[in-house]
Amino acid sequence: MRDFLGFKFYNNFVKSRGFLQVLRYPLVEDHLYRYLWVKDKLKGSCLDIACGSGWGTLQVSKNSNVSFVQGYDINPLAYKKAKSYDNNKVRFSRVNLLNNVPKKKFDNIIAFEIIEHFNKKDVLTLLENIKKFANKNTIIYISTPNKDAFSPLGYKWLPYHPIEYNINTLTEILKENGYKVNKIYFQRVLFKLPHKIISYIILFPVFFFKDKTRNNKFIRLLYGILSRVELFIGKNYYSGIHTEKSALFYPKYYILELEVSKV
Repeated sequence: MRDFLGFKFYNNFVKSRGFLQVLRYPLVEDHLYRYLWVKDKLKGSCLDIACGSGWGTLQVSKNSNVSFVQGYDINPLAYKKAKSYDNNKVRFSRVNLLNNVPKKKFDNIIAFEIIEHFNKKDVLTLLENIKKFANKNTIIYISTPNKDAFSPLGYKWLPYHPIEYNINTLTEILKENGYKVNKIYFQRVLFKLPHKIISYIILFPVFFFKDKTRNNKFIRLLYGILSRVELFIGKNYYSGIHTEKSALFYPKYYILELEVSKV
């Protein structure tokens, strides 16, 4: 995928989404793969929430079964880039979904890697507002990092993730707020034991100097190395998206297929 998309696109995508540069390629590859995976599952109109620079939204529109795609993002830099992709089948708008909910309905809703960026109060508002775009048969796809794998040993290395979720807390907050979970998918499966051992070795200093190392570039570089090591380990089993479970593995990301509860 990296050769196909090219490094220029990666750099533009990273700047629009604000990823840490040292970790950019594994994170971006995973994010783009989600769009390539989901686009063939869609039919009818589609809303892409937090669409970033619009590449994924554009890919979704290439499915002949998709009639129209609307992309929303609040980031001005991302919106400027995405707007250049506008065509008869794709439209982009700069929208803050916490206080501005356009009166539109969609057959499909995508919300990849967004809920972890909100505090508890705002994520409840977001989940409530997403439902306003749904009709009675709308399918919703939400993805988020797995807290157990993404922030090993309890060290939250991404300061712009106020809340991270494991599968229990994720399904709980969704069900409590009117969503029905149809399917749970796993992306970037990792071997639990090697991942925890590597994490402990790299993050060991954090437990002694938490305040000094949280924003330390060296610690982030080490975590970047971990990310690349786990990328290799994950490819030995599954690098894609699937539904299998195993006690020996856990996913780096969860993707949930949802619908709004009928009751």
